[in-house]
Amino acid sequence: MNWLKQLFSRRRLYDQLDQEMALHLEQRIEELTASGMTEREATAAARREFGNVGMVKETVPVAWGWRWLEDLFGDLRFGVRMLRKNPGLTAVAILTLALGIGANTAIFTIFDAVLLESLPVREPSRLVLFSDDLSEGSYRGDPPSNRWDAFSTEVSDYIRKQPLPFESLAAFRSGEDTVTVRLADSPSASGPAERALVHLVSGNYFSTMGVDSVMGRTLSPEDDRPNAPPVAVASYGYWKQRLHGDPTVIGKIAYLNGSAFTIVGVTSAGRRISGCPSSFSRRLNCSPRIWNVPTNIGSC
Repeated sequence: MNWLKQLFSRRRLYDQLDQEMALHLEQRIEELTASGMTEREATAAARREFGNVGMVKETVPVAWGWRWLEDLFGDLRFGVRMLRKNPGLTAVAILTLALGIGANTAIFTIFDAVLLESLPVREPSRLVLFSDDLSEGSYRGDPPSNRWDAFSTEVSDYIRKQPLPFESLAAFRSGEDTVTVRLADSPSASGPAERALVHLVSGNYFSTMGVDSVMGRTLSPEDDRPNAPPVAVASYGYWKQRLHGDPTVIGKIAYLNGSAFTIVGVTSAGRRISGCPSSFSRRLNCSPRIWNVPTNIGSC
């Protein structure tokens, strides 16, 4: 850390250097004067022996170890002077750099979000999405028909029970349903109503994806039972923005399109279970089909 201290006290160091060189020069003059030279002759001889003082001052920063920083500051000062002399050229250069940096940043942000960023789930490299497609295709990528066909709920339940080489098999409905949400004691109460997105998932979806909760719990396989009480999980964003981070939200009733659902948990921050930021997640068996089929939210 000595070089850092020297960097911020270089003026004091240069003053000490001047004093030290003056002291050595004075001592040499005294030695030559004592040997019989006149003061004028001794001063001239001492200066010749000592050499170029200015060159010594220039080479000392190399020994101090931050000459490169001196050169950098010098180049920056020179560049600033040149820019101040040509304000028009400076403005054009800065504007060009700003546009170039901004455009490249925007492109990289999109590229990172679409291609580089991993899914916000546990072990995304082990995640497999498959579809009901009869045409031949490869083991990766989209189906050859470029269409992801839907499984019925019965088919997905049947597949889940088979001895497949998967640690866990979860199901979800593609897309979200827009519903009317009201947090009140009854659907006819005068509480404020608003539109929100609801995502339908199987009970083991959250555990399969590794999405946990910050409050309460997520859905579980027990919630898939036909006689299970209707429950919903609020997203972290909806809880913070629309529910104002209410710590007592667990156990409250949310009326979705007039049907009562008990809020049992809030998902952790940054965990989206689909491409869109859903407000609530509900069990999948409220829908007769998983993907691309209209769902009656109030039917379960």
